[in-house]
Amino acid sequence: MTHAHRLPLVALGFAAALCFSTFSAAAEASDWTARLHSQWVSSGGELLADEDLDDAFGVYLGAEYRVAERWGIEIGVGHSTLEAEQNMVLSIFGFVVDTELQAEVEVTPLTVAFNYHFLPESDRTDVYLAPVIGWAFLDASIDSRIAFETPIGFPGIPIEIDDVGSIDLEVDDTFLYGVRLGVDWPLGDSTWKLSSAIDYTVIELESDGLTLTDLDPLRIGVGVARRF
Repeated sequence: MTHAHRLPLVALGFAAALCFSTFSAAAEASDWTARLHSQWVSSGGELLADEDLDDAFGVYLGAEYRVAERWGIEIGVGHSTLEAEQNMVLSIFGFVVDTELQAEVEVTPLTVAFNYHFLPESDRTDVYLAPVIGWAFLDASIDSRIAFETPIGFPGIPIEIDDVGSIDLEVDDTFLYGVRLGVDWPLGDSTWKLSSAIDYTVIELESDGLTLTDLDPLRIGVGVARRF
């Protein structure tokens, strides 16, 4: 990881530490909540011409520290892989060229959310809303497969060529921002809770300053949470 990539992480860590030190003294009943979600991820991004990236499944792990009665700071990390495929078959006088492209974008967001809890004293349901900022680690590639086949009866032996290639795109990691709405439901008297969250973040896929597409993923997560 380059020094340029480390700087956003250092800034996020410093901001989180500053918030903890500033608000912890005011918290009378501070505690921790850990959340693990399986996510459905949808992106309107388009890396191949006229082909949107398909919906995908992802995972999210976060830990929130309640710094005050209604406020908490949650640091989390997620991961998902978005894909798109494009096929084109061209036939001329029996000569067949079959082209298949597959684009893949791996998204690993490191986020800090400032959760505002609407029902801090409720024993049944915890509803929270949060602005989200963070840093997205991105990796993208395009795999290609080209098959060429001569027609039967063509002078000489029919030929079939199947060539597979891969291109790793040089994409930039980037700043992200968004909003999250979450709900935790208690499971009886247990410290475990059923947890769900919806968040939308703005993420641009760029290469050398040129925007390739706007990923802007919408994530709907369902999982468990536990208070410590």
